Amino acid sequence: MRIIIKLSKDQIKLARDLATKRNAKSARFGSKTYNDKHKSEDVHFMGVLSELAVALVCKTKLDTNIYNNKGDEGFDLVLPKLGRCNVKTTTYKDDPFLRVEVNKFKECVDSYILCVWDKNKSKEVQIIGYATKMDILKAPQKRLMRYGPLNYILTEKDLKSLKVVA
Repeated sequence: MRIIIKLSKDQIKLARDLATKRNAKSARFGSKTYNDKHKSEDVHFMGVLSELAVALVCKTKLDTNIYNNKGDEGFDLVLPKLGRCNVKTTTYKDDPFLRVEVNKFKECVDSYILCVWDKNKSKEVQIIGYATKMDILKAPQKRLMRYGPLNYILTEKDLKSLKVVA
């Protein structure tokens, strides 16, 4: 069951500011643009919005640290019942799926949380659900593009509701 979080203007400003700071390191560490569909800073913004939404639901603190020599600690949030979590954001609102690249799977991550952000409802984040490390490792693997990376794929129905652990 999806959890819909409506963010305030102040929360959105916080997310934009943090995204700008994270993006400032893109010259050093590179950036994701998803085949030039999004600007690098916008990708950070979508990610921060989702991290903030999950932090609000789970009553924990958003990681606002900027790490000079790396992207982050390898995970986005620490949640009492899910451990170290990576929050993934998609713009596929009608048929979202959690995608974790096989070669970028991190042993230090205990759970992955999937969120949807729709630019037409820019103040809203939908938390789709979560999967544990073991769920990910058991998931089917698929390439989404002919020469793209191999991914673990979980659909919305494969994910557990965050309401259970929030």
